Amino acid sequence: MTPSRQRDIRFLAVDLARSGEVTAHSHRTHQLLRVERGAVAFSHDVATWVVPTGGAVWIPAGLVHRFDALEETTAWGLYVRPLRSERLAGPGPVEMSPLLHALMETLSHPVPDAARRSRLERVVRDELGDLRPRQFVVAVPSDPAARQVALALIADPADDRPLAELAAETGTSVRTLQRRFRDETGLAFQTWRRRAGLQQAMGWMARGENITAVAHRCGFSSGSAFTAAFRAELGITPAAWRRAGHSS
Repeated sequence: MTPSRQRDIRFLAVDLARSGEVTAHSHRTHQLLRVERGAVAFSHDVATWVVPTGGAVWIPAGLVHRFDALEETTAWGLYVRPLRSERLAGPGPVEMSPLLHALMETLSHPVPDAARRSRLERVVRDELGDLRPRQFVVAVPSDPAARQVALALIADPADDRPLAELAAETGTSVRTLQRRFRDETGLAFQTWRRRAGLQQAMGWMARGENITAVAHRCGFSSGSAFTAAFRAELGITPAAWRRAGHSS
């Protein structure tokens, strides 16, 4: 889909095959990107984050960034003309309100009434002012060997191979990988691995998949084991998380 011709706020939908990429680029406009299906790795010069189904990322105007699809992905984007007076979030994953998602969906279709379009855009700007950084988000290390391990585990959270085997595949020592994960993500490898799996699980649940099926996709032996791990990390059960409105 091509962007609408409205000059203030434009909509664009993007489909990416698995391992597809949008190479490094920047925009004169701000961009709010929401993953409707799939998952992407979003990178700029400071960090790389995983954005699963239902996740959103805010990209200020002028920021050089890229996307890599971790699976078949559909993403929606709003391109917003900057205003001098606005104070908006910094780059990275953000919490996006259901209202802003609904507005994005509305603007994905033509709005021929100029007055209505203007009112919708004003509400969008109000909602953008309330964007907040997403608290539970997993960074991807930039070191090539650690990044290779990280993306493999994100693609298949059920992969339970020990770190020694993963390190051998990259020609790196266990100690080096552990140090790179800690230095570049702020997390010990096992903590990173657990959180990366849970983040992918959140994306699958947001897509509407059965919680027990998601548990098995993440390598848990049972739904109860998955629920215990989810609650320990996020302080809420998967079912309660879903009821709170975290779904597409």
